[in-house]
Amino acid sequence: MKIFGNYKTNPHDKEVFDKIESKMNNLDKSINIYYGYPIIDIDGNKNFVKSAIITPNGIYLYQNNLEEKKIYKRFMVRTIMESPDISELYEENPDILKFFNEEQLDDIINEITNNPKIVFNENQFTELNTIIQKSFGLTTQDDRNILNNNSLGALIKKRSNQLKTFDESQFGMVYEDTNTHLRIRGLAGSGKTILLVKKMAYLHYIHPEYKMAYVFYTISLKQFIQNLFIKFYKDFDKFNEPNFDNIKILHSWGGNKAEGFYSSLCKQFNVEKMTIADVFSKNNKFGCVCNDLLENIKNLKTTGVYDKIFIDEAQDFPIEFFKLAKSVLNPSGNIFYAYDELQSLNELDVSMPTKKDIFGKEPCNDVNLKICYRTPNEILITAHALGLGIYNIENGKTKWANMIQDLSTWESIGYNVKNGELKYGKEVTLERKKQNFEQIDNPIDFSVYENDIEQYNNVAKEIYRLIKEEDVKPDDILIIDLNSLSINDDYQLFKKEFYNFFTFDENINDYIANVNIVNKDNGLKFRVPNSIPFTTIFRAKGNEANIVFIINTHSLSNVYSYARNRIFTAMTRSKFKVYITGQKSIEQYINEYNLVKQNNFELKFKYPTNTELKELKTIAKQENITASNIEQLVEKFKTFKGNNELLKEILLAQTGQSDIDGLITFIENIFGENPNE
Repeated sequence: MKIFGNYKTNPHDKEVFDKIESKMNNLDKSINIYYGYPIIDIDGNKNFVKSAIITPNGIYLYQNNLEEKKIYKRFMVRTIMESPDISELYEENPDILKFFNEEQLDDIINEITNNPKIVFNENQFTELNTIIQKSFGLTTQDDRNILNNNSLGALIKKRSNQLKTFDESQFGMVYEDTNTHLRIRGLAGSGKTILLVKKMAYLHYIHPEYKMAYVFYTISLKQFIQNLFIKFYKDFDKFNEPNFDNIKILHSWGGNKAEGFYSSLCKQFNVEKMTIADVFSKNNKFGCVCNDLLENIKNLKTTGVYDKIFIDEAQDFPIEFFKLAKSVLNPSGNIFYAYDELQSLNELDVSMPTKKDIFGKEPCNDVNLKICYRTPNEILITAHALGLGIYNIENGKTKWANMIQDLSTWESIGYNVKNGELKYGKEVTLERKKQNFEQIDNPIDFSVYENDIEQYNNVAKEIYRLIKEEDVKPDDILIIDLNSLSINDDYQLFKKEFYNFFTFDENINDYIANVNIVNKDNGLKFRVPNSIPFTTIFRAKGNEANIVFIINTHSLSNVYSYARNRIFTAMTRSKFKVYITGQKSIEQYINEYNLVKQNNFELKFKYPTNTELKELKTIAKQENITASNIEQLVEKFKTFKGNNELLKEILLAQTGQSDIDGLITFIENIFGENPNE
């Protein structure tokens, strides 16, 4: 049984809903229960179904009176008709759509629990939930022609047509109340961008008067996000267009070819915008320009520019940007931001700002997206191992590149403790639950070459084989050059090798496949029909492909944390298979990958101590304890009546410290050196 939504939309029927859940909780059936959903839009009036129960036996809608029943039926019949398959079933048997009130509850529960007749098969059940959730567009329908049912392309097609509905966390993030700020933490491939765009489309449909901005860091995402927003909006309002007077989809800084959040505010408040040349010598360049704008508008009335601000790739934004966003937000408005700290490409030793850094005492709810729907576990776990340096072992000692400070982060991103203890200085083994979707047996391929020409020739040869023999399309492939500074020269060399294999075909008046560069000169045009993007990690971030080739991996040192972050980010662009190529120095990564395999794709290591963490670049830092938290702790501690040993253990556990010295330092950092002041 899966539950979507919550009681907040209709709390006075809580007893009814509790009874439904308690009776159905242990049933061996696929049952989805929706609260305050679906959305009803009839005759221009928007409302919500109080509760809908979707089972393989039929559709059950809870209603309190005949008027509700009449409205619900009109809406649900119209919804069913969106699917030819489901509508045909309904026309043959209209009794699959049923209504009940509180007095009929026991009869309905009995029918659902004991009815052996199956109306919807597995595919139809998924299709029905797709049209109810309006979760179209989670994947694109794959209609490729398959020549070999055992090919990689055949598996890609099955996978693309498999993921069609939101899980409970994703659904709640899109549809539940938005009266507070929202922090969405999720791995690469957990659906952060999809969900942010879907939520904005939903809010624009429900509240067309809201002024909203969607801000992103990677400029090549512009067209993708805009097209996705229009598509999602039409899930709710099929025959009308969104009002782009109230919707802004903006690159963070902005430039000659793309409007930016920063540049648009400069224009609005008549402030001369700064360019990259103005802050070229600065480390935190975007932070500097945001801070300059804040100084220039500090005496102006700035609030109310936006009612809602959506921030994607938030791990790449400095605290100054968040302050700027807050300064132009409606006082009753909200910020929704999504991030994965491990994907940060920032070379500075700066961590993602905490909620307290951004919002102070203002409430901010959390959504943790634990399931990665894009990247296979083998790729994801290997990427984490390489990104952190977990198996970078020399003389029996781990040479960490990065490390997660906040221990709770591991659970929030979907890892479970298999053995040991998840504590500082302790041995631990972390594992991920295997996902139930199509994937290949060996999704990671490392290759070492003597020189660039040999590397490019073999990559081009493998791409040719995939397209000719494995039912792979050019659209499936992405090439990421980690040697960003030489991308133009690398592209010219690669292109020569590529077109040695892909000769001109007069029958189609084109090549079977092309390769196009995506750099600073054409960053807005990432995908070209029948062509493979050749780009840097900075342009690739936020994009994805079924098959990713990461080339020139040797160009980055395997020591520095930012280098490992780039490899991690590049690997997690892949939905099916990743090729990692380069010259001799990448053998270090191969050694680490072999250790990941030997450990059955689990992370087995001794967690750094607090002292060791101070010497590392730490990510996912612990949230600071707020004043209200401290007051609650003080009240609780009064009840311990002198049990100092218990009090010490609780404080150590809650603050993540391993000893009394660390605890004292932690307290001093909060209160100052004299806690009594």
